[in-house]
Amino acid sequence: MSERLLEAINKLNPAEAHRVSDRSIELLLDEPRRLIRITARESLRGDRDFNAVHEEAFYLDHDGMTLTHWKHADFPWAVGSNIDDCLANAIQLIVAGRSTKRGRP
Repeated sequence: MSERLLEAINKLNPAEAHRVSDRSIELLLDEPRRLIRITARESLRGDRDFNAVHEEAFYLDHDGMTLTHWKHADFPWAVGSNIDDCLANAIQLIVAGRSTKRGRP
């Protein structure tokens, strides 16, 4: 994990942060409490290498079980030249949204 990505995570200061694959991280945010997954997808367009996809966890109770469903989350578009750069840029946009109090981070 790059130093830039670690700095972005520390600046966001999530309750928890986990790398769940080579391209994805999950962040547990407080106020409001939300579990967000950010995945860096390789772009097939020539102008950018990776773009970020944001998902939010929703929990459903069904027959006594709690199921986790991942739904598209509305966050600003983020791109990067490599996986860690893309993830760091996505986190920095969440931090910027929190600091201006616009929308739900």
